[in-house]
Amino acid sequence: MWYILMISMVLLVTGTVGGGQVVSPSRLAELKKDARVFERIIGEVLRQNFDNPFAVAADPMAAYLPGYGVVVSFHLRINRGTIRGFRGDLPSPVVREPRSREEQLEVVRRTMLRALADYGSTMKNLGETERVSIYAHVEDRNELDPAKNRAELVVSSVKADIDRYLTREIDLDEFRRRVESLEY
Repeated sequence: MWYILMISMVLLVTGTVGGGQVVSPSRLAELKKDARVFERIIGEVLRQNFDNPFAVAADPMAAYLPGYGVVVSFHLRINRGTIRGFRGDLPSPVVREPRSREEQLEVVRRTMLRALADYGSTMKNLGETERVSIYAHVEDRNELDPAKNRAELVVSSVKADIDRYLTREIDLDEFRRRVESLEY
């Protein structure tokens, strides 16, 4: 295990990636700054859409993958509107109006797509062919079946399409068609 860590550290320090492509340390530093800003934006957007203080289990974290782009991931717990007790489900005193699992997953999807469209341009130092992806690990705390209590949502776009939307070359509907979305 330690040798994998050492090899990855050597590749990171030397800046070499697959295909002999060299990533300069200054570009990596700029990408890291951009990624931190995008992380904070995603975190704030999530907190605005999920009012329960315990919904965001793991804050968004970004990683740059050479040759691919930036991936931002977070862990979200939904259905915190009810508390499972011995005598059945009780409404939570924190959440005003509980939403169904499907409604909450749709909110996550819309939030991720909108954040990608509106704020993906903060990744200024990416190439046009590189991607900006948002990955959500969603856990339904009221579902007892382990096969059904988790959902993975991924929304990804090429940086060029994000820039086209920002400059209004394409509208939001066209941007949605170009975005790759996956749920499993």
